[in-house]
Amino acid sequence: MPRSLHQRAADAGILGVGYPEDAGGAGGDFLDLMVVLEELLTAGGSSGLCASLFTHLISIPHILASGHREHIERWVRPTLQGAPDRLPGHHRA
Repeated sequence: MPRSLHQRAADAGILGVGYPEDAGGAGGDFLDLMVVLEELLTAGGSSGLCASLFTHLISIPHILASGHREHIERWVRPTLQGAPDRLPGHHRA
């Protein structure tokens, strides 16, 4: 997936839905995130697009639950701002 698409999704606030604002998210909860995903699919987005844009769902909730501010600033905030390669285990193609 082009990084530019990830950045556009971040700029639109889509990547941060369901995450707290103090961690760089847009607020809301898991249900709000599911509505966003459903709307992306309804608008013609593929499941592959959703999987690519939201791979951070695997690790960000755990990093947030840890409460470690340094980890949140290092990995969560940049990812929600459109830098998916900041997550542990993510490699650039």
